[in-house]
Amino acid sequence: MTKLKKKICLLLAGGTWTTDKSKHVLVVNQAEDIPNWLDTMPELTILSEIATQLLYSEEEVLDLRAWEKAANFIVKNKGQYDGFVLVTKPEQIVIATVILNFLLQHLDISLVVTASQLSGLQTKEKKDMMQELITQQGGLGLRSNLINAVQVACETLPQPTIMFGSRLVAGVKAKLEHQQGKYILTSVDDNYLAKVDFGITFKQNLHYSNQTAQIFKSISQDILLIDDRSLFDFTAQCLNKYKAIFVFMHDEELSIKQRKSLQSLDKPVILYHMNYLQADPDFITLTACTPETALAKTMWAIANVKSDNLAKILKSNVIDEFINV
Repeated sequence: MTKLKKKICLLLAGGTWTTDKSKHVLVVNQAEDIPNWLDTMPELTILSEIATQLLYSEEEVLDLRAWEKAANFIVKNKGQYDGFVLVTKPEQIVIATVILNFLLQHLDISLVVTASQLSGLQTKEKKDMMQELITQQGGLGLRSNLINAVQVACETLPQPTIMFGSRLVAGVKAKLEHQQGKYILTSVDDNYLAKVDFGITFKQNLHYSNQTAQIFKSISQDILLIDDRSLFDFTAQCLNKYKAIFVFMHDEELSIKQRKSLQSLDKPVILYHMNYLQADPDFITLTACTPETALAKTMWAIANVKSDNLAKILKSNVIDEFINV
């Protein structure tokens, strides 16, 4: 009996750069571009039944609302597919995946995020970078990334993940760095869900949540992001549009001047450091998670959690996002 192919939906939101046999660059900037773009990756239709949805063109600038749109599409259409693959700009894949983790908590369908090594429409300005990538690795990375992403999306995954290069990483553990002209994906705790060699090898004993899916529609962008080494000169007019203050900390605690400046605000203040912070009775301290996770968690919490419960939720391990906890 012939095994039925899984049906995978590709959500396209930038990061679609690939090359044809003649090494000409193809991108998806409108729906009419998709057939020729897919023709450069015939392996996809061998692996699964492929559907596509253009969310954003290659030329569009993506803001954080893009991931609300992606989450909304997944929720409305998940009954039609066996899994989803989101293709987006490489510099966006970590924050996109983490936001989707918080919007689609304990999702009962696989979601994999991937990208090309390049994005945007300035092909002339990126010609040298493009040629170097083609010379070094034979292409721009999307073809192999997408083939691997579709394969793992056909499996049952415990949470939204990133497939990039030879690694499958949980969004909340992912770190993407630009090294020697190309992006490299790693896990901050060296914990990989799967690795690609001659095939895809999944980690044994993956942890799956038994909790009921919780779906959220929005995140809040009304958060002032500051660095503890910048000046804290606030005005009421400046702060009116913000619902919270998020401080990236380099030191373990605030200076006296910084403390007084922040204490004068009638808004939640979140102090973030990836590794360690002194406990602070006046502010919310957030540690043991990646910067993208901390920010996404704050944006989700400000939009969906009552203010009197905010500190408790931010200190809770909502989606297994804490590292070494």
